[in-house]
Amino acid sequence: MSAHATPEPMTARKSGPLRGVAEVPGDKSISHRSLIFGAMAVGETKITGLLEGQDVLDTAAAMRAFGADVVQHGPGAWSVHGVGVGGFSEPADVIDCGNSGTGVRLIMGCMATTPIVATFTGDASLRKRPMGRVTEPLSLFGTQAYGRKGGRLPMTVVGAAQPVPVRYALPVASAQVKSAVLLAGLNAPGETVVIEREPTRDHSERMLLGFGAQLSVEKTAEGHGENDSQVCAVRKPRGDEVWRSVGWRTRCAERKNLFGGAMENKVPEKSACGLPSNVVIAMAGRAVQFSDGEWRARLTPEQYRVTRQQGTEPPFRNAYWDHHEDGVYFSVCSETPLFDSRDKFESGTGWPSFTRPIEPKFVAAQVDESHGMRRIEVHCAVDGAHLGHVFEDGPKPTGL
Repeated sequence: MSAHATPEPMTARKSGPLRGVAEVPGDKSISHRSLIFGAMAVGETKITGLLEGQDVLDTAAAMRAFGADVVQHGPGAWSVHGVGVGGFSEPADVIDCGNSGTGVRLIMGCMATTPIVATFTGDASLRKRPMGRVTEPLSLFGTQAYGRKGGRLPMTVVGAAQPVPVRYALPVASAQVKSAVLLAGLNAPGETVVIEREPTRDHSERMLLGFGAQLSVEKTAEGHGENDSQVCAVRKPRGDEVWRSVGWRTRCAERKNLFGGAMENKVPEKSACGLPSNVVIAMAGRAVQFSDGEWRARLTPEQYRVTRQQGTEPPFRNAYWDHHEDGVYFSVCSETPLFDSRDKFESGTGWPSFTRPIEPKFVAAQVDESHGMRRIEVHCAVDGAHLGHVFEDGPKPTGL
């Protein structure tokens, strides 16, 4: 009724209960994160109830541009085949995030510690919003950002080639900035810590834990006087903790393998020879590097012998030669996904054998002429971990 109309009496009567089904639309913040976290995971993430507004669709397009396979199967039903933490490829075009501040800031975070370059823009409204509050903490990892005056879009972000862990206290409460720093920390060695004086929404923390990230949240008195602050820490696993719990990751029904904690604890590569390798793996330019003493502290003696000294496990008496569970094998020395169980085959050698790596750039090879024979030694290209030897007598697609 108009405020200027003549008042009319109205009568209210008791009626029966409302019955029916109400469809609640998906949450936009969670929809953004579902697509982004799925792209950072290894394997397939299935999403239902995705809010298909333009902002979220722009994020889906961005994940495709970074190399993920994002597919819509029906209203609100999507799947994302991710590339793994640190696996984003450099986009061929500018990333247009439309009107989404959440999208652009979280995407900046998840590519900030990968050595690629991406340029971001948005609509007229988003281009007026400063990005400095997220690019400033990302710069602590070694990331560089070049934008318009005032830190505004369009902006080019250069990911850190050798990121370092960060401890960052949020000057202003912001779930977007907190999330961006945590995502960047997933691909940085060691532990990245975010301190927030005022708790913000925890969508990212809850979802990252669901995806398998190693993340903890605790209340502390750090950062301000009488009130407690909240500390969120995300890190790469290491040492015997890695060996026990993170060397193998199993696919789940709805999100098929999870974030790379560090990694496979055994020699996951085809081998027809039990002799160790005498080759020297060049570590210059490796993304993950530590001193010999640091490697010894991070790895168990057996892990160190195999991965850093090119050792060999006994055939038919190692953890994964007869292992058939569905999942992904990782490098024990870093967060790098190496092999998919679907590519595993029985070689008769007594060692885990695979027809191909998940991503060719994650595995490197060199000629090994030790022990009076010519072999091909393979190792993780990211951390230099020795994986074994390959021979040209395997099944397709590689024939190795």
